[in-house]
Amino acid sequence: MTNTLVAMAAALALGFASTQAQAQAQGQAQPQGQNPGPGAPPATGSPAYPPAGGAPAPGYNYPPPPANAAPPSAFGYPPPANAAPPPSAYGYPPPPNAAPPPAYGYPPPPAYGYPPPPNARAPVGYAAYPAPPPADGQRDAAGRPLRHFLLVPFIGIHSYRGDGADDARPGLRLGALIGGQLSQGFSLDGELAIDAETFKDQAGTDSPSSFTFTLALAPLAHVAAGSAEILIGPKIGFWANEYDQTQGTDTFHSSSTGWLLGLNAGVLFPIGRRVSLGGIFAFDVEESDRYCSHMNSNSETCQDVMNAYPSKLVSLSFALRL
Repeated sequence: MTNTLVAMAAALALGFASTQAQAQAQGQAQPQGQNPGPGAPPATGSPAYPPAGGAPAPGYNYPPPPANAAPPSAFGYPPPANAAPPPSAYGYPPPPNAAPPPAYGYPPPPAYGYPPPPNARAPVGYAAYPAPPPADGQRDAAGRPLRHFLLVPFIGIHSYRGDGADDARPGLRLGALIGGQLSQGFSLDGELAIDAETFKDQAGTDSPSSFTFTLALAPLAHVAAGSAEILIGPKIGFWANEYDQTQGTDTFHSSSTGWLLGLNAGVLFPIGRRVSLGGIFAFDVEESDRYCSHMNSNSETCQDVMNAYPSKLVSLSFALRL
């Protein structure tokens, strides 16, 4: 029995030694760079797997990397030179010269829809507020706030009528009404006017020059007629005349003064927020009360001329209220 066991053990030992010899012979004959077959022991001279230290050493079953190669990073080998950067967290970068995206996305649509067509009438909601009423509540004939200061310059022509006016011709008239409008229907004004007289030519004499200056009190009543404003009122004041004429070597000069009564009537139409345009007709009766004259360098002589024939003047002028 004992001999039988010893014989069996010797047979097993011989078989195991034969198997190891065959395995060593196959490892020496395998080409370099090829993996052994499944279940085969590692080739002689190869490092153990896994090696000490954890990660497998480079070159395990592969050729070793070049001597100057950079070590692999935590996420693999570095990208090649001049390679495009990886996509950002939100996708690929925008193309060159692309418009930047809006800060808050696309703009909201218009609050009130599409704009109105050209020359469209503005909606009622956008109409301008009416002008505030004047502090005293008064307005003129055109509905504008009443302006208490009144300035009406005028320019036109005048003509003397009646006895003693046969040699007179129409002349230029300049002047202005200046005052204050105390209420919607009444103003207290003064009138300043200059009349340049012209006369018919006389044989042997130069054309005389004559100017009459007028200063009068001229209150006006203001009457509304639609958007127009009618002005009418009397006037009373003074006038002064300067007259010069040359005949040959002689020069004649005279001056006269007097008083006047008259009437102003006109109509003004609004042409803006503050301006009105129209016309004024005037009729004056001028009475002389003193007359002075002299020839050449002789002394001047003066005399009172009461109840002399009065001069009648009519004029028509363009007027502008500012």
